[in-house]
Amino acid sequence: AVFAIALIPVSFVMAALGLFVPPKIIEVIGGGGDFSYIALVIFGVLTVTGFFTVVVSLLRTFNGHSKQVMQEKMSYMLNEKEWNLDYFYWLDPECQKKMNRAWSAWGGLDFFNNFADIVINLLNFLLYSAVISTLHPVIIIVLIARSIINFLMGLWSNKKNYEIRDKVQLANKKVNY
Repeated sequence: AVFAIALIPVSFVMAALGLFVPPKIIEVIGGGGDFSYIALVIFGVLTVTGFFTVVVSLLRTFNGHSKQVMQEKMSYMLNEKEWNLDYFYWLDPECQKKMNRAWSAWGGLDFFNNFADIVINLLNFLLYSAVISTLHPVIIIVLIARSIINFLMGLWSNKKNYEIRDKVQLANKKVNY
C-alpha cells in the first residue's frame, strides 16, 4: 500500500518532466551558446529523468513483491480450507459457489494499486489537458467524452462478467470433473 501511494508523486513528476523538458532542451539548443553548456543541460535533464525512472521501477517492483506475498498467504488459507472440506460439501453447488467467489476475491489486494493508478491517471489527465488546452479548446471536450465513454464501457463489462460468473463456474466444474 505504501509503495502504491508513494508512486503517485513520482509518476506525476515523471509526466511533468516528459512534457516540459523537451521544449526546454530545444530552447537551450536554439538559443546558441557554447557546447559545454548545452551538453551540461542535456546531461542534467537525462540524469534527473533516469533517476525518476529508476525510482518508479523500484516502487513498482517492491509493490509487486508485497502483493505476491499477500496472494500466496491468501492462497494457502483457501487451499487449507478446501483440503479440510468434507467430500459431501465439496460436491455441494452452494459450497462450490462460495469457494469460487473466495478464489476470485483477489481484488481486495489490488485496491491501493488501483487507487494509485486512478490518481496518477487523473493527475496526468489534468496535466496533459492543461498543455493541450493551449492548442484548441475542442480537444478538452473530446478527451472528456472519450473518458466518459471508457468509464461506461468498463461498468457494462463488469456487470456482464458478474452476471455470467456462476455459469462459468458450473461449466468449469463440468469440464474439470
